[in-house]
Amino acid sequence: MQNHLQLLVHFILILFSQSQNPNPKCRANDGNAEGVFRAILYKAPGQTRGKILVSRNAGAWVDGNGDLTRREQQSFGVTLEHVVGNHDQIKFLAYNNVPPRMTNVKTRSNSKGVIIVQTTPGTDAASWIVHTVPGFPAAKTGYSWPVAENAKGHLLICLTISESQINAIAASLLRAEPLVHYNDIPETETVGMQYFKKLSDGQFPTVPPYLSRQSIKTAAQAAVTVNVYSKSATSRYEIYKRVIVKALKKTIKVWSRRDNKLKGDCRVVERNIRLIKSPARVGNHDTNLDADLTNWAVSDPGNIFCLIDRPYAKNQTVQSAMAVCIDQAAIFARFNDIAAQVEDCPRRMVSERSFMHASSVQIRSTETRTHSDICSGYVHLGYKLEKRRFQNREMPMKLNPSWPSMTKKRLSPPLSHQHVTIFLILKRVKSTKSLGKTLPNIF
Repeated sequence: MQNHLQLLVHFILILFSQSQNPNPKCRANDGNAEGVFRAILYKAPGQTRGKILVSRNAGAWVDGNGDLTRREQQSFGVTLEHVVGNHDQIKFLAYNNVPPRMTNVKTRSNSKGVIIVQTTPGTDAASWIVHTVPGFPAAKTGYSWPVAENAKGHLLICLTISESQINAIAASLLRAEPLVHYNDIPETETVGMQYFKKLSDGQFPTVPPYLSRQSIKTAAQAAVTVNVYSKSATSRYEIYKRVIVKALKKTIKVWSRRDNKLKGDCRVVERNIRLIKSPARVGNHDTNLDADLTNWAVSDPGNIFCLIDRPYAKNQTVQSAMAVCIDQAAIFARFNDIAAQVEDCPRRMVSERSFMHASSVQIRSTETRTHSDICSGYVHLGYKLEKRRFQNREMPMKLNPSWPSMTKKRLSPPLSHQHVTIFLILKRVKSTKSLGKTLPNIF
């Protein structure tokens, strides 16, 4: 009996200590805060707990410790304890394109998240939560997970950071133009943070630059780099290809709902966009693009995972967007497992450079061929490229009927490869501008 009383007193003291010493840091699966600097929870459609990765154990997806419908004893519920409740030393800024308890709100953003800071004197503690859940969390009104979202797939990411990282986050959010529905972070905590000041005041930029790339680090001894890319609606950039692929300089595999306009893209070698097949599996949970609201990508080769706030669709070129990219091998590996199966490249998207390179190698593969044979081969290659573009509706002009017959003519030496290149460029430059850029790279 005495042992039971001692355990009860010990438990009460722990709760009292936690209430007196608030902690905005990310939490472990069971809500414990010890040694956790990042947490990623993937809730597949129809699940109430989901699968979670934490910094202490990212080697495999594990079951969430508790249902997301209750706050206690589960990672994100405990992290948000003083967001949905009250504590004098915890302040936060919350943004969501579907703000809680507000209807008919128009916004150009699709971003959702919370920046949490601890205002205790002499303490440097903060966290940034990025997620996909509309109307969550509701500030200061108690924990309330939207039950309707149980049928859908969602991602929640928590990063423990120092307060000095907040300004860089705000700089990226400015381009994404989020709808800030709550902010009580005092200016004394953000002195000198001009971007955070603009974000809290809703002063979104209307002039270039329309793109932003910011880097932050988690507050661990072995800090993890997180790059945040964002674009304003004015930029008219497609965030997957124009922003992410260009920044990473790698092929990416994309899990996202998609329209019938934007397809996979294999036109540039090692800069492809490959679409992940649906359905897929998160650990032993099934997910599919019909019910999964998440948009994410992994690099190929690794080790980068990105959460994007816009689907892979044509209309996002005229909308603001943001991508949070984490460079960490274990996280990458877990998502790369989900991305094991990708769709084939569309026939119309086969790399022009790969096509030209393979054809040119074939033309020059026989040493006994004369200059005239080689030149004729390149003229025919130019014709084939023209035909491909015409079939793909990439060129408005009709094919020159003289091109096939030209391949039968003997071009007299000493025409070199460069001469044929110049000939092709001058002949068709008005209809195939990239031809002149592609052929010189082959010679």
